[in-house]
Amino acid sequence: MSDYKWLFDGVGGTVALGLVGWLCRSLWRFWHKPSPAAAGVAPQAPSPIASTPPVIHSEPEKAPAGIPPELLAGIVNISFQEIKRTVNDAPPLQRAEVAKRYHGLRIMWDTTFRAAHLRGADKVGIVLGIKGEFLSAVRCEVGRADYPILSVLPHGARVTVIGLIIETDGLDVTLEEVRLFFLNHTV
Repeated sequence: MSDYKWLFDGVGGTVALGLVGWLCRSLWRFWHKPSPAAAGVAPQAPSPIASTPPVIHSEPEKAPAGIPPELLAGIVNISFQEIKRTVNDAPPLQRAEVAKRYHGLRIMWDTTFRAAHLRGADKVGIVLGIKGEFLSAVRCEVGRADYPILSVLPHGARVTVIGLIIETDGLDVTLEEVRLFFLNHTV
């Protein structure tokens, strides 16, 4: 088993090349979905997606213990996946308009800690992950003094985030007026 020459012979090289090709083709298809005109579908009137507001339920279905009730007021019960799907399903030239419909919504999501970057002396830019979303992220900025736990928080730690959506592009969501809760982590 210590002999790795098989990896570079015809069989190993073919398998590796096949995996790389499959990955490239999958990503290409994801980013370059064929247009309806290329598929032989006749052009239609503009989609009603951009003119129809998303269906939103106020108040979260369940809030984790330890979050003050006053912070739950005005939270909209919509998932990251719903926002991403709605924006990405819109026709390409309508995506920016559809994305704007989510700006200003107050959300609460369970996330995982991915990264933190210092922004000046008193701010920290944070990247949070959503379960099942590998290329997407929730981005926000918080005061460094407000969350000293960030200096020792391990990658993958569970974080509940409450914030106001200020930007979304179908891949990432950016929040402001953020509150973070580290309910399952002790330092």
